[in-house]
Amino acid sequence: MFSAPRVVLASTGPLSSEQTEVATVATLRDDGVEAVYAGMGQSPEAIVRAVLQEDADVLGVYLTRPEDVPVVEAVLALLEEQGAEDVTVVVAGEMPAALEKRLEAVGVARVLCADGAAAGVASYVKTVARRREER
Repeated sequence: MFSAPRVVLASTGPLSSEQTEVATVATLRDDGVEAVYAGMGQSPEAIVRAVLQEDADVLGVYLTRPEDVPVVEAVLALLEEQGAEDVTVVVAGEMPAALEKRLEAVGVARVLCADGAAAGVASYVKTVARRREER
């Protein structure tokens, strides 16, 4: 039986218009996923707090600028500190290939282009949920 995954979405910077994030939440909910948008300009601590409070399976982080990569790295470290390293982390945003590789090297499961983020995150979340159900 397929159970709905729980997803928290957050944005790291103040430059976000939130349109993509809101569209992603709507797409996820339409697909039967429990999705919460934690807001823009979130600190690593606030993002991890939301993940823990919501008991999320997946965290989707929107990077509004490449300078915010350290925020994602800090989130991953905090998740591990809190014993929540099993949360799948997906990042969406426009960034050079070198930053994508850096994010994947520190534990990000998938890096998505911001243009297709809503559909890409929704599709990937369902794939992650099915894999968890098979375990």
